[in-house]
Amino acid sequence: MFKLEKKAALLNAVSALPAQLRGKLKGFRDCDDGIAAVEFALLSPVMIALYFGLVEISMIIHSDKITSHATNVAGDLATQVSNMDSDDIEDVFEATLATMALRPEQVDNVSAEVLSYRMLPDNSIEQIGQATLNGGYAGAAYDPNDIGTRLLTPTSGAVVARIQYNYESVTYKFVEAFTVLEETFILKPRSSADIPFSLDGTPGTFTCTSSGSYSVTCS
Repeated sequence: MFKLEKKAALLNAVSALPAQLRGKLKGFRDCDDGIAAVEFALLSPVMIALYFGLVEISMIIHSDKITSHATNVAGDLATQVSNMDSDDIEDVFEATLATMALRPEQVDNVSAEVLSYRMLPDNSIEQIGQATLNGGYAGAAYDPNDIGTRLLTPTSGAVVARIQYNYESVTYKFVEAFTVLEETFILKPRSSADIPFSLDGTPGTFTCTSSGSYSVTCS
């Protein structure tokens, strides 16, 4: 009852307005100018979000592909020699970074490791080489038992290459979103039964760093 009375009072108030003012109010009510602008204002945020979302997905897929390819390159180059020294390791990691074709400021987002194993006559597994780049592969240490006896045998060793790339979002930089892309490749030696990592005949573990470029130093 109250709503009806309120509505009637409103109609009476409008009726009491001058005819010219009532015409303007009616014209304002019936005017459809600016509808397109209002629709654009409502839809544009959704359309822009979809556009940047597609761009982001495309860039992540591309980054995942170059991470996979670079891991394959690291393992492939490491299996082409019979012994790895610091110069060989530097060459492998520099070629790996060059394959990814990253901007200088992105190079430090790449961490990697190359591991070499042999199987002893008692079927135990011995690690005979390790080289890490920019801190190595974060997370759990690699378990050589995952290689399997089809690849790692008493007569043939195996090389494991692992890469992690901390992909930083470009379109969503303001929220500092990022994704860790990872890849692992296992390959067999080509020039020898196994590939020890050594310097002047002394087995060693190499720690390597990049300096904001494709240049790598190992020690």
